[in-house]
Amino acid sequence: VFVVRDLTTEAIDRKIATQVLRQAGLRTGAEGRKHGVEQIHSSILERRQDVDTRRSQEATEIFQKSIPGPDGEPAPEVLTIDFLRKYLRYCRRLTPVMSEAAQAMVAEKYVD
Repeated sequence: VFVVRDLTTEAIDRKIATQVLRQAGLRTGAEGRKHGVEQIHSSILERRQDVDTRRSQEATEIFQKSIPGPDGEPAPEVLTIDFLRKYLRYCRRLTPVMSEAAQAMVAEKYVD
């Protein structure tokens, strides 16, 4: 068993938050292209996505069909695995960029 101590000081937390946000910002260059391993990994993912897109253009059920409960209570809505896969594939295409104000807010919340 190892004991890990989290000595929290505002200065250390602010440095950590700043570094994490800087690295997140450097993932894409000024022209929006990814660097190094991320660029290679992204191109592999993009090729897989192209194959998946061509293979599955048909509509996907969003929620699983389920039977109401024994007391007549409505069954919970559960997302299908196929829908989640498509949704995650879609989300991986996005490359959001945080503004300076958003980065400052994240760093401030991390320090708190």
